[in-house]
Amino acid sequence: MAFKDLFIKSEDGASTGKEPVAPVNPRPVSAQIHPAEQTNINVDSVAHSDAVVSSGVVETAQAPADNENIKKKLWEAILAANIPGPDFIELKAAASSLVDMGFTVEKRYEAAFKMLRSSYPDLSKDTILKSIDLYKNVINTERENGLKQCDEKQKREIGERETRAKQLRDRAAEIKVEIDKLNSEYQKVCADAGVIESEVSQMTASLNEEKNVFCNSVQSVLTSLDKDKDVVNNLNV
Repeated sequence: MAFKDLFIKSEDGASTGKEPVAPVNPRPVSAQIHPAEQTNINVDSVAHSDAVVSSGVVETAQAPADNENIKKKLWEAILAANIPGPDFIELKAAASSLVDMGFTVEKRYEAAFKMLRSSYPDLSKDTILKSIDLYKNVINTERENGLKQCDEKQKREIGERETRAKQLRDRAAEIKVEIDKLNSEYQKVCADAGVIESEVSQMTASLNEEKNVFCNSVQSVLTSLDKDKDVVNNLNV
């Protein structure tokens, strides 16, 4: 079982139709008649675990958000790997059938175990525990496959945009360096302009003073000449 039908959809929402990943430890061909078939075991008969009955009190299990469809697919993978003979799957199915009787979880499993053992005297707790470990391996494999598909989907759907975002961030960093460089040059140019403007101001003041001195000197000579002219003009000669 793979999660492509859950994670990877076409534009119209249908599944991609790609070949699913083969289940781990599929049921052997030799198991033509199996207790799972005899007891009509299906996903609903083993996946009932949302509420547990303890001391007659129904308690809702507190857990992180999950997805019922995904959990159903996982249980389907477990059932596909069901090994010949009675094991955890048959035990859980039998225990789940006793939920409405108000037994505690422990009592349900104890009663289910006795029921199975009456038909299979060689059934042991060790057989049940080993089968649980086997099915945990099935789920761990499904997890690896599912996470791989999630990573592929993430790479496909947001990888390109992440790359573009990084390119823009890199360009922004380059522009910032350019801006800092231009700002440094701007400060230097402004400083140089200030020095020159100060020099111009000083030179202007100095030249204006020289100009005033020159004009005053000229005027002084002209005034002297006008006086001399008046004196000469008034001579009685």
